[in-house]
Parts: sequence; C-alpha cells; structure tokens
Amino acid sequence: MSRKQQILEHFAGKELVGLDDQMRQLRSLLERTILDKESNSMLLLGPHGCGKSLLVNVALREIDERLAADDENDNEETTGPRYRLLTLNGLVHPNEQTAFRDLARQLAVETSDFDGHHDAFASNADALTWLTTTLRSAPTHVPLVIVLDMFESFTAHPRQTLLYTLFDAVQSQQMPMAMIGMSTRLDVVSALEKRVRSRFSHRVLVVPPLDLADFTSAVTHPFRTDPITKSPDFQAIIQHVHGTTASLPDMHAILFPAVAALGPKPTAKLDLARVQSGYAAWCAVHAPSTAHWTFLHLALLGAVRVLGKSGHAAVTFEMVYDAYKDWARKQPLAAGTPVFKKLVAYKAFAELVEQGVLVAQGAKSVLREYTVIGLGVPSATVAEWARDHQASVKALMQWV
Repeated sequence: MSRKQQILEHFAGKELVGLDDQMRQLRSLLERTILDKESNSMLLLGPHGCGKSLLVNVALREIDERLAADDENDNEETTGPRYRLLTLNGLVHPNEQTAFRDLARQLAVETSDFDGHHDAFASNADALTWLTTTLRSAPTHVPLVIVLDMFESFTAHPRQTLLYTLFDAVQSQQMPMAMIGMSTRLDVVSALEKRVRSRFSHRVLVVPPLDLADFTSAVTHPFRTDPITKSPDFQAIIQHVHGTTASLPDMHAILFPAVAALGPKPTAKLDLARVQSGYAAWCAVHAPSTAHWTFLHLALLGAVRVLGKSGHAAVTFEMVYDAYKDWARKQPLAAGTPVFKKLVAYKAFAELVEQGVLVAQGAKSVLREYTVIGLGVPSATVAEWARDHQASVKALMQWV
C-alpha cells in the first residue's frame, strides 16, 4: 500500500483518539443488544466532526471482531448476520413514509409487498409492526441497530410519529433493538414531545471536541515523521482549525490537495504550499460574517490584539474592556471612539465568542467576565479588519 493510500485510509476514520470513555459506554450498550438481546436507546450529542459516527462505526467493528473470534474459537460457522444495521438521516428522509419505506428496503423486505400493504395501515405503528413481524418470520431473527443521524430533524416531523413508534418498540421489547440518535444540538431532548420523551431511556452520551493535544496527534499521526509537522505555519493552521471548529474532517479537507499530489515514492513529503492553499479555501468558507459588526466589535478585537502584543496571549473580558476604555478615553472627541458601558460591550464580546473569533481557553469561570479567552483567528487578520472594515476609524487603525 502506497503512502498516499495509507493516509487516505486514516482519513476514512478507523482510529479513535481521546474518546475511550465514550467508546466503552457505547460498546457496552450495543453488546447488550446484539449479544444479550436487550433493547436500548441512546443519544450521541456533540458538534460537527467530533467523532459521533466514528464512535458507532468503531464500536460495531470491535463487536464484529469479537463475534468472529468467538466463532473461530468454538469452531462454528456463522450462517447469517448477527444483527442488522439500519440508518436513517433527517435530511434524506424528510417525512414518515419515506423513512418507513427505506426501513423496509434495508430490512430486505420486498418494497412492493410493503407498498401493497401501506394503504391498509392505520398508522405508522402498524407499519413498523408489519415490518418486525415479517422479519420475525424470516429464517434468521436478529437484533436491529437503528442509527438516526440529524436526529433533530426527526423532532420536526408532525407529532414525531416515527420517533414515538421506534422508541415505543424499544420500550415494549417487541424485538431486540438499539436506537442510536446523533445530533449537534445539546438541547435536543427538550424538543421531544412528552409522549416520546416518556419512552426514551434518557441515556445521553456527550461527545466533546478533542483538546488541542489530541487533535494535533490525530491530524499528524499518518505523517508524523514528515518535516511539515514541525513547521510553525503548519502548527498555526492546526491551532486555528481547532479553535474554530475542532473538526477532523475539516482538517482532512485542508490536507487533501497535498495528499492527492503525493508521488508514488514511499518517501514523498507533503508540500506546505498545497496545505496552505487548502487552508485558504477553508478559511474562505468558514470566515466569520463581519457585516453586522460595529466599531465596538472592532475595538474589542483590537484590544485583544494589543494585549497579545504586550505578552498576554490569553485574556479576560475585564482586561479587554479596561484596555479599550483606557485607549478610547485618551482620544479626542472628534476621533469617533466612544466609551460604551460595560454591559453593552459584553454583548458585543459574547457575539465574537459565539462566532469563534474569540475562543475560551481551558475551563469556563463561574463569572463569565473572568473566563480566559484567546484569539481564534490569526492576529494579522484582526489588523486587516481594523484597516478595511467600514465601521473602523483612523484612530483604531493606528492603535491596532
């Protein structure tokens, strides 16, 4: 296998980094369904690219390997699958009928038979009962693992009938089933209707983004001996992506042009210029919207940059506000540098944090004004905003 293929295999997502506790919990739940025929449900919650899908894939792969090893030790030959994996996506399946027809297809039930019965079904619950009854009558009766990606989209369906039907089937133990929902919304449980929530197990597994050390390790692992990993420019790219989205797929998209250009030699090295080109394209897509920014947003960012140049790589809102206030008060009235009240300034500061332009460093303080933050964008970008933004003033350009 060439070096390019090895890196692309790594990008395909086969290794977990920093999610050992989450893996143990998810694998235990799936093992109880697949091996012990116990029905369960769980929600995996976390931001895009944090590893929710990877957790499911790796957990099922490890269970497959265990089953294969057990069969080999027992000198048994498996005649059929030990479980069935069914996947639905809230964006692909916008309504109940589409979702149930796809469940029928994935269960290998003749869709013509399903369509022939569908008009006679009084409800989607009847449709699921028909599907499970048909499956029970098959030669092999195996547990189901149902994965609902974009789970929050299913909560928008009228009366949440699909979710109610599936959770009710899990709770009533009609057949061994594991319901795994995946969502980026941490509050998605509150979007469930009362009757649906009453049938949910309330097992929620939060998948946090990787910290910078684990993120760097995961990114550089397939080419850790490459000189590019020691480059300050490359490390700065990793830090910016981590501070903005902390998404490994984003980092893989940035690296892909450089990986695709690798020659056949096993000693071929990544070209930093190609990585920077991919990074520039990524920044163009993920650049924060500055159209609604005011002078206050720019002044606060300018204060963070000025403090950084004086040796304060991480600051608090109190430090930023004091620096901005001291500077603004020293300017003449005609300079257009008003001193806004602290509550107004904090609102603008919080908007910058929400956009990822400012990033919290370490644990959050109980008093939000004292949470330590740092720049989530290169310092030079702040200078460009102060120079080019329509809300800026000459005094701010000179200060920053």
